[in-house]
Amino acid sequence: MVIWRRQSTASSHLDLLIRLPHHVCLLQKSLYGLKQDPQAWYQPFASYISTLGFAASVSDTSLFVYKEGGHIAYLLLYVDDIVLTASSTALLHRITERLHS
Repeated sequence: MVIWRRQSTASSHLDLLIRLPHHVCLLQKSLYGLKQDPQAWYQPFASYISTLGFAASVSDTSLFVYKEGGHIAYLLLYVDDIVLTASSTALLHRITERLHS
């Protein structure tokens, strides 16, 4: 779903911040158009990637690490974005294929 809004200038935002420094913005819609609790889809996804061999990071719950021999891959899950990087192109392609399936 695409949400359109009237474009405003940076100066109008700055003016608002100067005039109303202690006000906050109440969102009428959830971020990225998500209408459900992020945990509702996070847990099934985290369970699935653990079956692929990823281990959850202790320091960051959105970071998952995969080790295969001397190669390593990192998967970062944030809201509805996935960032995946690996130490070899072949490993990156294998993981991507598994995620597509």
